[in-house]
Amino acid sequence: MDNANLQSYIDRLVKIKQEQRQLAEFLSDVKAEAKSNGYDTGALDEIVSRIIAKEELLKQIGRAHV
Repeated sequence: MDNANLQSYIDRLVKIKQEQRQLAEFLSDVKAEAKSNGYDTGALDEIVSRIIAKEELLKQIGRAHV
C-alpha cells in the first residue's frame, strides 16, 4: 500500500459521495415538482421501485439463459 494508491481511493470515494448528494437533490426536486402537479410521490416511488425490480429480474433471467 502506498500513499498515492490510498489517495486515489479517497479521491474517488469523495467524488462519488458528492455525486450521490447531487443525485439526491435531483430526486428531491423531481418529487417536489410532481407533488406540486398533484401526483402522489409515494405512489411514484412504488412504481419506480417495481420498474427497477422488474428490469433487474429480466437481467438475471437473461444471464441465466446465456
